[in-house]
Amino acid sequence: MPRTLTREYFPRAALGEFVVLLLSRKCGQSIVINDDIVVTVVSVERNRVRIGIRAPGYVPVYRQEVVERMVAGGEIEPLACLAPSEPVTAS
Repeated sequence: MPRTLTREYFPRAALGEFVVLLLSRKCGQSIVINDDIVVTVVSVERNRVRIGIRAPGYVPVYRQEVVERMVAGGEIEPLACLAPSEPVTAS
């Protein structure tokens, strides 16, 4: 029977840590997050990468600078996921 993606695959995440996974993707390739979010590289031109994000409607998706402005303006609490983290490279 197939298993679903869970934290058992990511032991550090099971400890509640945020980790940074660095991946290389080409145009048209995707990354799957959890079992309901897909991030796809749509185009790469000079120093700009366009990405597409397919996620359920209840999942908020913001650019980081917008979230930082919201935190600075007191609209939302600081997010733990934006704290500095140790990068982990994919093998």
